[in-house]
Amino acid sequence: MAPTWSKVWQSFKKPSAEFSSRVIGMKVGEILRKPIIIEEDETVSRTVNKMARERVRDMFLLRKGKFHGMVTHHSLLDAVSNPESTKIKTFIFRPPVLGMDDEIDKAIKHMLQVGIESVPVVEKNKLKGRVAIEDILKQFSSRGMTAGDIMTANPKFVYEDDTIAHARAVMKNHGISRLLVLNRKGKLLGMVTSSDILRKNVPRKKQRRGAFGSYKTSLLNARVTNCMTSHVETVSPSTDLNKVVAKMIRYNIRLIPVAGNGKPIGLVSRKQIIKLMVGKPEEGILVSISGTRGIESFELETLKQLIVGYIEKIGRKLGSGRVDVKLKKMGHSKFEAKVAAGRGKKAIMAESTAFDVVSAVSQALRRLERKVRHG
Repeated sequence: MAPTWSKVWQSFKKPSAEFSSRVIGMKVGEILRKPIIIEEDETVSRTVNKMARERVRDMFLLRKGKFHGMVTHHSLLDAVSNPESTKIKTFIFRPPVLGMDDEIDKAIKHMLQVGIESVPVVEKNKLKGRVAIEDILKQFSSRGMTAGDIMTANPKFVYEDDTIAHARAVMKNHGISRLLVLNRKGKLLGMVTSSDILRKNVPRKKQRRGAFGSYKTSLLNARVTNCMTSHVETVSPSTDLNKVVAKMIRYNIRLIPVAGNGKPIGLVSRKQIIKLMVGKPEEGILVSISGTRGIESFELETLKQLIVGYIEKIGRKLGSGRVDVKLKKMGHSKFEAKVAAGRGKKAIMAESTAFDVVSAVSQALRRLERKVRHG
């Protein structure tokens, strides 16, 4: 299977004067936010509900007062058979961190590499706060660019009478976390995201023993309109990019459809915007993941986060080169992960098996790190 991902260890050019001159030289300490702390023994269900109350998409874990890791909303999507009893510690990962004096462009680089929307700021193992993508967006400015200049054309969609299970399958097959919802005439009715499905997938009231399975089955067979967001802000291809960003900030939205002749023709996301603020990637370590058929989109995102975290730690020792991750499902309940750093006779390899793909990759990466560090 062709590689699905590449160049995660990247250096970035300074942005041109056309974009976001306000971020050059700014320190992350200038836009620091308070992090929301979560206990590792907390359940998936309570974590998801707390994220909804706090209006955040990530939470941070401390151990004995020291920063230990984070969990993201997206990584929890349909992750367990029973969210009321499963602990979130399974889904904790350690992302790249920032110092108070780091510049904002470094925060942007981490967000783009790892696929997260806030980056922890840590000094002497103490969590000082987080840098959020919405605060970086407030520093954006451009001259003359429009939504049509950067939009992703031909957005993926489902129809209003499709099931939630079908929407999940489309997300998984295309490695995305949101879909437009259209009627059969092509009119935009709303949007469904992995977050919408996750919130529906986690009941707010405690289920009696054995009831969650039937609850989940009935949910997946329901129409996608049962969990979509009906009111969706749109822009035209000619809308000034500064106005697009202002709308994202005002309504706290991550993605805006671009409509032409009354029908959606593209999408503009927050990550597309911040990518403009750091210029184009230069050289880096090429990363490929193969064997991803049948793996959920949330699992793939979690794997990316894990891999980037390890490359951040060992990338300097690797120098230029590549890391290959090969996945294989063994039977119905076991996964094999093989990772290799470098090519040919000098390649360093490690492998592991586990009952879920995330654990298999995590264990293989830990073994790879030990080999790289200790020769």
